[in-house]
Amino acid sequence: MKLRLDYFLSLGLTLEHGDFIDDGDGNPFEITQLNQLILDKYVKFYTVVSFVPRKNTGEQPCDDDMPVLVEYSVSECLDGEAHAAFMFEWDLNDGCIKSWKYDLEALIKMQAEHDTKEAEPVKSVYTQAMKDAGDDIEIGMLYIDEDGRQCSLIGENNGECVYVGRPTSNKIHPRYISVSAKDDCKPIDTRTPEEKQVEEICTLLIDNGYTLDPDAIILMQAKGLLAETK
Repeated sequence: MKLRLDYFLSLGLTLEHGDFIDDGDGNPFEITQLNQLILDKYVKFYTVVSFVPRKNTGEQPCDDDMPVLVEYSVSECLDGEAHAAFMFEWDLNDGCIKSWKYDLEALIKMQAEHDTKEAEPVKSVYTQAMKDAGDDIEIGMLYIDEDGRQCSLIGENNGECVYVGRPTSNKIHPRYISVSAKDDCKPIDTRTPEEKQVEEICTLLIDNGYTLDPDAIILMQAKGLLAETK
């Protein structure tokens, strides 16, 4: 498997002078300032062949969980094992890291996991209606854990009354597991903005001793008579 250039760029990563990519026909070429201008047109066909080492600027160069290889000042070769960027000390005062580069094999693995996830059917969602009916969250369902993170349920411990889930955000380390008390887990809010507004207005009116037919509120929304509630 090869690393697609469009996937690489979708991660917010950039190519640099000296990187090599393939034009899709088995013809690798080096990235320069000139040929970078044509990448957008052919990005879906190109693949990444190799990365040139990037100079350490003294600041972490990418997201915490991005796997990178580093070259130390005391060594003429890159460290053979990739680690998440946050695990390294990038401060120039330490004088340790001379250069770094993305780990191609790790990126290919991430791409494969992404493609597999994209091919999976849409997972069911644990809704308020299910909660009101007393239904439990089932394996694979999306829900909100006790810390407000959207998770996919991967297991439960009935003895401890907890749900075990995997956060869906790509900003959270893929090995992180959420463990939350069942009573503290919440359903996914599937309401549209208009439906939320109707419920907010109804709640406000009821709290103040008034009543109003929700259908009337919907009609007023349709006619633009109601501004968005804050």
